[in-house]
Amino acid sequence: MNKPLRHLLLLFVSACTSSPDDGTTTDCDQPQMVYPDGDGDSYGDDSGMRPSCDVPTGFVARGGDCADDNAAVHPDSKEICDTIDNNCDGKIDDADPNLDVASATVFYRDGDSDGFGELGHTAHGCVKPVGYATSSSDCDDTRATVHPGAAEICDHLDNDCDSLVDMADPGISDSVAFYRDADHDSHGAGAATYACDAPSGYIPLNHDDCNDGDATSYPGAAELCDAADNDCDGGIDGTPAAPNRCAGLVGTYSGSYTHLTQEKLGSTVINSMSCTGTGSASLVLTRKPGLQGSFTCVYSGGLGGFDSTQHVTLNATVGLDGTVKGTVDHVYDSFDSQHRIYNVTGTQTGSTLVLSGTGSWYPNPQSAVPWTVQFSFNTSR
Repeated sequence: MNKPLRHLLLLFVSACTSSPDDGTTTDCDQPQMVYPDGDGDSYGDDSGMRPSCDVPTGFVARGGDCADDNAAVHPDSKEICDTIDNNCDGKIDDADPNLDVASATVFYRDGDSDGFGELGHTAHGCVKPVGYATSSSDCDDTRATVHPGAAEICDHLDNDCDSLVDMADPGISDSVAFYRDADHDSHGAGAATYACDAPSGYIPLNHDDCNDGDATSYPGAAELCDAADNDCDGGIDGTPAAPNRCAGLVGTYSGSYTHLTQEKLGSTVINSMSCTGTGSASLVLTRKPGLQGSFTCVYSGGLGGFDSTQHVTLNATVGLDGTVKGTVDHVYDSFDSQHRIYNVTGTQTGSTLVLSGTGSWYPNPQSAVPWTVQFSFNTSR
């Protein structure tokens, strides 16, 4: 027999036959192991076990207490979140599968890592797991820019989770100042309207238009002969120091109009229509455009789709230096409303108005190639 076992048997015999000054009862047939219970939780400390015929005061008949100075710690205790092995199974807090979830914290999955989770996905624990948050107030867990306390910005999202989006939220941080642009010249005027998206008829930032009812008047525009301050420098038809420079150009200019339209294959002319005529144009400063006129053009050929008498309407602006820019509307066939609009340029002096232009067009859907156009005005007063 080995020495430890023999020593234990001797203790059992001694416990049943020795004197009672150690608190044990003698002469029992079945001695038992007893354990000191220092914290009174009915579980004793295994390290202090000894044999006895009865259970003396301060001892209990069962061991297993891993902290005999703490009555809340013993094998029947619930494992709770307190960094202690409450049930003496060798596992603490989250490491113990028997953790009492009532003592744990509820955490919420934080899919976008913004520090705020969502209600639908939870986990219980003593320590916050990776990918979870303590708050469940995220209204969009797919966007890190969306969470309570975020800055509300113009992006059509409820960034701060207060159920108010963009301009509906008084806390919006990046709204833009827009200004009414009534004449659509990309320059606004009047008081600012703040919004995330431009209201109809408004433009951002720019509010320097001196006349929002005139598309030819805005800072940087070319000054025209139209009795207006086009470039917003304070001078009408000129500069503040030298205004009203167009008086010498005002009047009616009469003369000729010529028009040539041809169908060509390479340099070979297949069809041709030419007409000449007369008419007049006048410059009036108080109307827009300032230079307007009409001419009649007579065609003597026989090509179908061309009236013998055709009409031309001129609309153009005149710069302070006499530069003319505008359009002509040439009606080829009034019966079929066949007409085309071409750009025209030229110069005007106090005595002459000389204009010209080029273009192309298809007289009908069967035309294989475009017909080229050349025209000119030569007038004087």
